[in-house]
Amino acid sequence: MKTVTVDLRERLWALLEPLLTRLGYELVELDYAPGHGRSLLRLYIDAQAGVGLDDCERVSREVSSIL
Repeated sequence: MKTVTVDLRERLWALLEPLLTRLGYELVELDYAPGHGRSLLRLYIDAQAGVGLDDCERVSREVSSIL
């Protein structure tokens, strides 16, 4: 992994973990893959009651709004 990608991953984690915690989720893992024109950010989340599609949609909307 390139240094820039590692730095960006750490910055994304620092930005997103507090948000997810406030929403009641745990950020388990974060994958970032830069691309030509489109990058991919994949979040792995967990919650005490489990995670369903509605949770994924909620997290996606909240994360999109701050990115």
